[in-house]
Parts: sequence; structure tokens; C-alpha cells
Amino acid sequence: ILGQIYALNQETTKLYELHSRLTDEIERKASDEFDLTVTSPLWNVSLTTAVLSSLIKEGTGVALRQAWELFDEFRMGHGKPDKYMLSCMISACGFTGEAERAISLFEEFEIDSMDKPPAAAFAGIMRACARSRIWNREAFTYFDRMIGNGHDVNVETMTILIDACALTGDADSAKKLVQAIEAHPRLEMNEYVYTAMLNTYARGMRPRKATKDHWA
Repeated sequence: ILGQIYALNQETTKLYELHSRLTDEIERKASDEFDLTVTSPLWNVSLTTAVLSSLIKEGTGVALRQAWELFDEFRMGHGKPDKYMLSCMISACGFTGEAERAISLFEEFEIDSMDKPPAAAFAGIMRACARSRIWNREAFTYFDRMIGNGHDVNVETMTILIDACALTGDADSAKKLVQAIEAHPRLEMNEYVYTAMLNTYARGMRPRKATKDHWA
């Protein structure tokens, strides 16, 4: 398994370096020959999103920094990010708990006003908020917005909400969420739900604020 992870890391790094090298070379030649900078075909949204996704899946500090550098370079001079690229970067915020950055992206591009915004964008911003003491309760706000955009509730998003409860030790709200999972005809408890619930109890804190019961 370690060998496979190492191989994946190597391939991701090669992909990033190839993309950077080729785009730099094409733009340098364009500038030399025509005294202007052109948009390289390599800077299309789909290819850049694929590179970003690979870097984010690698998950290392170096890879995530490269992902943000690539994203910033794309949006500053090569095109407007689409909902899939934005979803990709908001997911990165979810992994690192950068709630303010996720909210900034989500609101700047008005993601939930786009046609059928990806569920992953909502899951990413919920996860980022759930890991932030300042923005913790915003996880529930974005959950409501996810439902309002026609996405079904699933175990992943419910677990994220329980994680938000765990950060503040809100056991009562977490238990309501578990009861909602158990009562839902298409949801099943799993090890992640139990782990999140145990983390809530482990905090040993009294609830600070009651959570809205979405299934009341």
C-alpha cells in the first residue's frame, strides 16, 4: 500500500510539473513571437481541474500549496472557474478546515445560484465549517442550502454535522442527528457515524447551543 501511495504521489508531481512546464513554454514563445500572452489550450477548465483534483487527493502540504497556486494563476489570467473546479477547491478547504476561504469562494462565485451545483461543494464547505470554532454552526446553514438545491441528505453530510457537534460537545444535537439517520429509510449507520458520536461524548462539554432539528 505504501508503495502505491508513493507511486501516486510521484505521478501527481509529474503531472503538475508537466502542466506548468508546457504552459510556461507556450506562453514564453507566444510572448517572444507576438509580443503578447495568449491563453494556452493547456489552461482549459477541465484539464486544470483534473490536475487540481490529483494534487488535492495527494493531500500533502506541498501538493495543496501547489493546488492553490495553480488555481490562483488560472483565475487571474486564464479563465473563470466553473462549478466543478470551485467544488474541487472547496473540498480542499474541507480537508484543511479553512472555513473562511471556503465561504469566500462559495459566496464570491454564488455557487448555489449555478445550475445544479455539485453536492461535493456543499459537503466541502460543511466540512470546513464543522472544523472551525468560529464558523462551526455555518455547517448547518450550508446543509439547509444543499437541501434547498435539491440534493438528498446522505450519511456523509449527516456525519459532517455530527462532527460539527463534536467540536463543541453538543451531544444532544448529535443524538438527534443519529436518530434521524436511524429513522431515514435510505440511510444506514456506519463506523464513521459511531466515531463522530464517540468524539462528541469524548469532549465532555455541555451543549452551548441547540441545533435545529431538520426532521422535526
